[in-house]
Formats: sequence, structure tokens, C-alpha cells
Amino acid sequence: MTSQSEFKETGQASVLKRKLDDVPSDDNDGFEVQMSRSERRKLKKQKKQQEKLGDPEQYPGFYFNLSGFTSALNVKDIRDLVLWCISDGTNPSWMLVKNKVNIAKVVVLIVPYLSVGLPFQGLHKNSKQPLPLSTTASATWSEGQKKLFQSLSNIFTHVCPTKGPSDRSRLHSPLMNFMNCPLSKSEKHRRVEEARVRSKNKSTKSPEYYLMTNIQLIDSEYPLPLSISKLDSLSDGWVETKPCSDPALSTSPKTVIGLDCEMCKTELGMEVTRVTLVDYDCNVIFDELVKPDNTIIDYLTHYSGITEETLKGVTTRLEDIQKRLLEIIDHRVILVGHSLNSDLKALKLVHPYIIDTAVIYTHTRGPPYKPGLKWLANKWLSREIQQTNLPGVVGHDSAEDAITCIDLLKMKLRKGPDFGVFMVDTESIFVRLSRHQPKPKLGAVIDHKGAALIYGSDAQTQLECSSDEQVVTEVRDKTQDHDFIWTRLKGLESLYGNYVSTENSVYENTDQIPFEILDPILTEMSSNIENLFDSLPKRTAFIVLSGHGDARKVKSLSTKKNEYAELFKNQKLSEIPSDKLWTPEDERDLIEAVDAAKNGVSFFRVK
Repeated sequence: MTSQSEFKETGQASVLKRKLDDVPSDDNDGFEVQMSRSERRKLKKQKKQQEKLGDPEQYPGFYFNLSGFTSALNVKDIRDLVLWCISDGTNPSWMLVKNKVNIAKVVVLIVPYLSVGLPFQGLHKNSKQPLPLSTTASATWSEGQKKLFQSLSNIFTHVCPTKGPSDRSRLHSPLMNFMNCPLSKSEKHRRVEEARVRSKNKSTKSPEYYLMTNIQLIDSEYPLPLSISKLDSLSDGWVETKPCSDPALSTSPKTVIGLDCEMCKTELGMEVTRVTLVDYDCNVIFDELVKPDNTIIDYLTHYSGITEETLKGVTTRLEDIQKRLLEIIDHRVILVGHSLNSDLKALKLVHPYIIDTAVIYTHTRGPPYKPGLKWLANKWLSREIQQTNLPGVVGHDSAEDAITCIDLLKMKLRKGPDFGVFMVDTESIFVRLSRHQPKPKLGAVIDHKGAALIYGSDAQTQLECSSDEQVVTEVRDKTQDHDFIWTRLKGLESLYGNYVSTENSVYENTDQIPFEILDPILTEMSSNIENLFDSLPKRTAFIVLSGHGDARKVKSLSTKKNEYAELFKNQKLSEIPSDKLWTPEDERDLIEAVDAAKNGVSFFRVK
């Protein structure tokens, strides 16, 4: 290693909580009766190992290898460091982990907007390498910023420039980036063999095998059942399907129903104009037109097939449709469709059992791209649908689309789960740790309500907290029993993410929240980070990262871009208001905003 920069170490190695008694000699006949030679050898080894832990020379620590910093760290680099510390990862080129076998625990804390709360001036522009914290302080900081900086300085000696995941014009989730690990060669081979066995497994012949998981529902932005979202109630106008009312039927195989809707554009956005259900035999069992609650400004006839004449005399409203659907659909029903999230949102309907043909089949380019229904029908069913260019064909046919989804599911059931799918080569970090030999590593996710608890569904422990203070308490209590903990403090994220003042008025075009609002949050964050660190046992690797930097401008521009995309799909360019247009200047601003927002920070320390 060259140019190593050593972290400061505090205290000596931890005092042994239990001391082994002196191992008796072989001539102690009374002891020999109770212990075999192998047992005595094992006890000696344990004693020797405990003695090493009391030796400062055997204490673990982090040491930067500056020559390994060819670029700023990314979230995957930090994940790989965690795997190297406590499992079977690869030795990072940028960090020397001294006596890594003696690291007892790893705790990773993400603090979104941490780099915004402490604006490290020029950090990413001036260096790709870790910088001493003492060189990054600013005399212009507020009292709250100074307190947070002091707390970090009490724990860490350096700050590392770190980039959150992104592409050219979009930020990606640092959470998903961290939680997903690449498969090893041996695991890939095992999964190929498993796929062969699975293709012959009778369970894959059941539709229930292809139900969307909670993670998939969240990733695809489906309306979530209350049991998953943990909310107290649904929003006004929304309904949720119920368990089967007939106990005799509740344990029988679920019924498969295909669903598709057609939409129009009203003053308040997209609303449903036609709802179609088909059964597993592809018979239409429900097909109703719906009169939107708001004034229609575009029938979107080219897509929906709906015209003003079509809806003439229709009096059925969405609430009427909801009542009818709840009579047909309960928890004994599996709904099948293509990107059903948009249909369910238009229906304001929540249902937990979904098969999405945009999920069970994949795009040729792999995630996050999703295949279109028209392409899937042509590719796998040799069928042409949605032929709006033919004479006499006006718009899509919701019955045709629902039947296509049913047939795609049947094809999947015949061909097996790997049909039409490109191999996924990642797995959860918690699954990876659970395979550690000779003893599995136990993981925990301690977080507020949100995606981390879903992505951490493979962890041995998932805890939902209502405040940052509760997070600190739970980490203290659970660290003793777990090898790895992922956790988050949301004080800054709640402030910057909502960006709302005490008068509930949104700040606009403002780079800085007033310090009288910001400082109490920074002071509280300072206390929580210090208390969390103090609660950790000795020999715990403590890693703090911000993920991204300031994502507010990216979110604002991305919202405008998405709104324009919807307008462009449904009306002529000349009809789009000038303030809603997405211009080349906007695209350039978005690219620049993403490039700036991906800049975050990270900190490393072995306690």
C-alpha cells in the first residue's frame, strides 16, 4: 500500500466481558474425564483468540490507500467494503482494513441531504480523495452547521467525495444500489441449475407463482394495500378489495381475471372511460363505459377508441364502477394486466394480488426498461394487436388487450418461469450474508416507513420507527444480536424533501432555508449521530453516507419533463401551452442538475 492515511483511534481494545479459566494440563485426570483432547484444543484456541483481541496490535481499523482513489467513491464501493469486512467480498483497492477478522459488527447509516446541511465547498471539484475534516470547515456556517460539523469531527477524521447512482438525466435509488449485490460465479451456476429444476416444478404451473412481490409493487408504483403501506386509511375516493366472504372458498385456488381500461383527459388529468374484465377462458364478463366526473378536454380517441358519441347518454360514474368491481373482485381473485398500476390508479382501486405482464416478461435491454404489450403479443403470441393504422380501427380495444394478457400468462405457465426473461444477476445483500460460512451473518434494517423496509425484506430483522430518536434506540438494542445493520436518519430529508416553512408555504427559487428553521434540525441531527455512535460496541465498523446531494432541482425538472411527456402523447405539439413545453435548454438544465445532485459524502471509522 502507498500513501496511507490513518484514521485516529480512540481508546484501547475492549476489555473482555468474559475471561476463560486457565486451561488445565493434560495430567489433570479429573479434567480429562470431562473434556476430550479436541475440546481442550478448541478451548485453547478460543483463549488465544480472546487474548489477541486485547492486544492493541490486533485491533481492527480503516486506513485509506490514496492511490486507489482514481475517482470519487460510489455507493457500490461502500457496499463492497461492507462485504469485505464481514463476509466474502473482494478487497477494495481504496481501503486497507487492518485485522478485518476482528471486526465484530458493521453499521451503515444513511443521512440524506447531509452534504446539503453541511455544504463542503468545492469538495468534488478540488479532490477525488478523502480530505481531513479540519480543512473543510467554513467560518460562515451557522451555529447548527457548526454543531453538526463538530459531531462528525468528534467521530471521523476525513470526509470522502462520494457519488450517488445516476444516469445522464436521472438519479437512481442509492438504497437499491446498496442492497443489491452481484452474484458470484458459483451462485450464478447454482441458479442456472435451479432454473432447470424449477422449470419442472409443479408450483410454476400455478398463476400464484407469478404474483408480484411487495418490492415489485413498490418499484412499479402500484397503489399499495394498507397492510403494506402501513397507512391508517386510503385517500378520499379510493377503495380496497376485501378478503373472500365465503370461508369455504377462501382456501381454494385463486381465480384469474384480466383487466384493462381506456382513459381520456379531463381538466383534472387522466380519467377512466371504459373498464373491461375477461375470465381465464377469455370471455368478457364485464365491459362498461364510464362518464368522467370532470369536463373532458381530450377523448384521446387514437388510443382509447372513445369519442363524444360513444359516451353520449352514459350516466355511470366511477363510484358506480367501484361498487360493481368490489362485487366481482376479492382476495380470491388475481388481476392480470399490462402495467396495471395506471389502470388501478385511474379506478382508484387497491388490490394485493397482481400479475403484470410487463414484469413476468422483460425488455431485451433488461431493467429498468419494460416491454410493450403490442411487442409482447407479436414476439411471443405471433399476434398483431392495437392496429390503429388499419381502416375502420379506431383506438385500442380494452377487451383485446385484456385477452392478450391472459394468453401471455398461459404461455408463461406452459413454457416455464424463465421463458421471455433475461437472467437477473443480482441478489439482496442480506441473502448474500445469510450464505456466509461457517456461520450465517445476521442483518437488520431499522428505518422509518418506506422502501428500505421492503428492500430489506430478506433481513433477519426489520424494524419500523416513527422518529430519528427511536432509530437510535433500536440500533443500540439490536447491534448486540446482529452482524450488519442498515439504518437511516430522516431529519434533513424531511426538511429539504418537503421544503415547507412553518407557515406551510412552499419556498420557491430559494437556495437556502432560513437558519431559524434549519439550525434546530441540524442540532438534533448532531445529537442523534453522536448518540448512535456512542451506543455501538467496540470493534464496530461505522459508515455514514449521504447517498445523493441536493436533489431538489432534479425533482422539479423531472416533474416538468414527465408532465410534458404525458401532454405530448395525448395532444398535438401546437396545442401544448408554452410554459409546459420541454425545451433543449430544460434538458441541458436537467443534465447539469443531475451531475450536481449526485455529489454526496461518506465517512468511515472503526470504533
